[in-house]
Amino acid sequence: MKKVVPILTLLLLTALLFLPAAYAHGVVITPQFNGTEVELLCTYDDGKILAGARIDVFAPNEPSIPYLQGETGQNGEFVFTPDTARPGEWVVRARLDGHGGMTRITIDSHRYFWSTFSTTHWLMVAATAAFTLAAVWLFILTKRTV
Repeated sequence: MKKVVPILTLLLLTALLFLPAAYAHGVVITPQFNGTEVELLCTYDDGKILAGARIDVFAPNEPSIPYLQGETGQNGEFVFTPDTARPGEWVVRARLDGHGGMTRITIDSHRYFWSTFSTTHWLMVAATAAFTLAAVWLFILTKRTV
């Protein structure tokens, strides 16, 4: 048992070294509003452009049927015009090579509001919790073998 604890500790520390690299692949969707158009800029969390990403736009109360589908340009941009006769929360999703992000745009009387959600954020939280539990477990094992 005394030989297992150092090996598990080394594996845990190695996994923690790669955790920031996994987090750097989240997607951020930043909208800008130009009249009735919504101009999106899609980037990775580290600021690199997300060119060629698949974009799905969902109208309020229709979460399973895309209102519009398309692809970001070479500079990570995508422009669309939401139907202002359909007020509520619009959802925009961007995906490329297994990485993705989502933003919500609320349209209310020709005013637009937005909030961003990155799926990578929740993966980071789950991974941190798992590594914390593993560290506590290793600590308990170390105390038992002493």
